[in-house]
Amino acid sequence: MKGNYSVVAILIGVFGFSLKSIFIKLAYFDGITSISLMFFRMIFSIPFFFVAFLLFKDNLIKTSIQIKLKIFLCGFLYYISSYSDITGLVYTSVNIERIILFTIPIFVLFISVIFMKNKFSKKVYILSFCSWIGVSIAFVSNQVLIDKNIHYIGPLLIALSAITYATYLIISGEVMKKIGFIIFNSQVMIVACLLSLIPMIFEVSGTINNLPSINNFKYPFLLAIVSTVIPSFFMMYGVKHSGAATTAIINNIGPFITMICGYFFLKESIGLFDVIGMCIVIFCVISINKIK
Repeated sequence: MKGNYSVVAILIGVFGFSLKSIFIKLAYFDGITSISLMFFRMIFSIPFFFVAFLLFKDNLIKTSIQIKLKIFLCGFLYYISSYSDITGLVYTSVNIERIILFTIPIFVLFISVIFMKNKFSKKVYILSFCSWIGVSIAFVSNQVLIDKNIHYIGPLLIALSAITYATYLIISGEVMKKIGFIIFNSQVMIVACLLSLIPMIFEVSGTINNLPSINNFKYPFLLAIVSTVIPSFFMMYGVKHSGAATTAIINNIGPFITMICGYFFLKESIGLFDVIGMCIVIFCVISINKIK
């Protein structure tokens, strides 16, 4: 029975994460800036992580300066990844964003090869190359080459988001084993929240009118609760009771959820090459996970 609950929890988590880019785009339609959106996403979500920290503080162990520095670094990487993702969506579609972020496991692989000297078979490298062919197909299909001044900015920012998040995952694995997921996640979110406060201060220093009106808080709030807080805890429950393999398999439906929601809520078109590119990426990532 617990296994069934965990599968449902994973599905809820995947659905919440898949809606993230939809909420970001809708917030932009309301005139919210990327800095404000990032800030209010953190402000609305941080109380939940702080409560979780208080509930599990009895499990808190004494940590070294090295661990504390890694927690801060993870918070910084999470902030950069989130801000790059949010800003990148100004210039590109949710389909491209989701496809690029789906290649995070491949970035993890290459970072581990370069810095940790891990070795993989030639098949893994071929599949990695093919996955980026899939991204390129979807990229061209979305006709983002309209404005020559900005057509690469969005995908490059999303790629930066994927790289920094992949680095975050590599560093966080070691720290989480020592202090636990909830304590780690809560502390990282607190660091990211404090970092998001810095650019927000500069944004509102000129005029208070830069702050979004109360009517425009709905999408930042939904982004924080539906696509940040709920998925993080539900996915954690799913991984604990169903395992990482099951979670990874269910997560493969995420890009399709984003594509369908983008079509209905954002009126983004879905072309044949969008689907082909996405299927190539998903096939390559699944194959790499099986080989590893």
